[in-house]
Amino acid sequence: MDELRLLVPELKTSTPAILVALGIWTEDDDRELPRRGYGYKPEMTSNELYDSARAWWHLDQARAAGYGYLVAVHDRVTRGVWQIDHSSWRRASPETCRRLGRSRSRWSLEAWTAEPEVEAAFVGRAIPETRADGRSVFGSGAVVAYWPA
Repeated sequence: MDELRLLVPELKTSTPAILVALGIWTEDDDRELPRRGYGYKPEMTSNELYDSARAWWHLDQARAAGYGYLVAVHDRVTRGVWQIDHSSWRRASPETCRRLGRSRSRWSLEAWTAEPEVEAAFVGRAIPETRADGRSVFGSGAVVAYWPA
């Protein structure tokens, strides 16, 4: 997929956003959200992409409150962006946390369609390996990153 990143412009916007890296699509009967799966697949609908991007992340919810947008990323290319409804943050149940991994604290949110100019700034952009200061955008093994900070 490195060829695709060479063909798309690099993400340059300074608009604050939470980037979430989606892995390959995994079927999952998530009754808490609800959703049928998570991750990324080329033929997914816009609703599936949104549902996949908005839950269940291990993140610093207090820090996340300072970011206005949620961005879905797959294979270091941005796939969608939404404006976060900060009144909607919800912690996952202990059962959902156990089902999804070791983290005892996972969060979901709701969001609205982003404005056209925000969508143009984010969607279809390659995520650089490093930030201007040399730090990795996504830390070692991290699936959540805060842009541009």
